[in-house]
Amino acid sequence: MLFQWTKLDANEEKLFLSPFDINEQSRIIISKWLHIFEKNSIKYKFAIPEKAFICIIDPVAYQRIIDNLFKNIVNHSHASQMQFSVSTFNSSIHISIEDNGIGIKNVDQNLIFERLYQCDLSRNSKGNGLGLAIVKELVQKLNGSITLESVPNVYTKFLLSFPLQSS
Repeated sequence: MLFQWTKLDANEEKLFLSPFDINEQSRIIISKWLHIFEKNSIKYKFAIPEKAFICIIDPVAYQRIIDNLFKNIVNHSHASQMQFSVSTFNSSIHISIEDNGIGIKNVDQNLIFERLYQCDLSRNSKGNGLGLAIVKELVQKLNGSITLESVPNVYTKFLLSFPLQSS
């Protein structure tokens, strides 16, 4: 992951942006995660419209974004449930990834996307503090945005937004 961050940070990561159906891309990525959620006793709910939502993305970068967010649920959240949904609003595609795990403390929420930042320094290191920094960098390179909502011991929700390509 350090290599990925170094390439992104140095602007050496080449993205291949083209029109893609983000709903279909999401289904492909999710299909690879179902057995991992089941193995970790995480119940899941997906709400992805059948209609195509086209946006200009790099499908490999989008997969890395979703993979990193899913890895956080499995490795760090202690969640028993997660939800993934895709919707549109005001010419944007909105993706919500929510879990019912331990959440992120208020003091950590402004720092969570910083390189090498880890919320719990005492945890058995299942990460290096680069996953969410890479997510944020890739989302920005795809002309999107990412925000976080979290209430400790209730839920954590990552909200992604990408421009919807007009028909």
